[in-house]
Amino acid sequence: MKHWPVEDGKLVYEHPVRVASADIDANNHVNNVVYIRWVQEAAEAHWRAAAGADLAAEIAWVVMSHEIEYKKPALSGETLTVKTWVETGTVLTSERQSRIVRDGDGALMARCKTVWCAVNPANGKPRRLPSQVNEIFVR
Repeated sequence: MKHWPVEDGKLVYEHPVRVASADIDANNHVNNVVYIRWVQEAAEAHWRAAAGADLAAEIAWVVMSHEIEYKKPALSGETLTVKTWVETGTVLTSERQSRIVRDGDGALMARCKTVWCAVNPANGKPRRLPSQVNEIFVR
């Protein structure tokens, strides 16, 4: 099992992000959709890092819902960190929390709650999660 930093009793995965010029919208800050992309990339990286190749090959994830709250605009060239963790898990779903913070001053840029559903990668149908998944992520 991997060892991640613990914050507020949760195992937190940290995913670095650098704001690229392509991420910037007409308002000269990061487009809202880009935050969702970063949250998804962080969740996928966390899953691959924690699950290992065998388990990751057996389970794929699809998003059921995103709730996001934008706090501050991110600007071109800034470096950020997506901090993500699994808040709760059931036999089919996983609720993941994410916080996007600016490196340097730690300012909260956005926070997101995503509900993911486990699926069989061969057919795309929902599948039950083995108990080891919650053991890896939920404390």
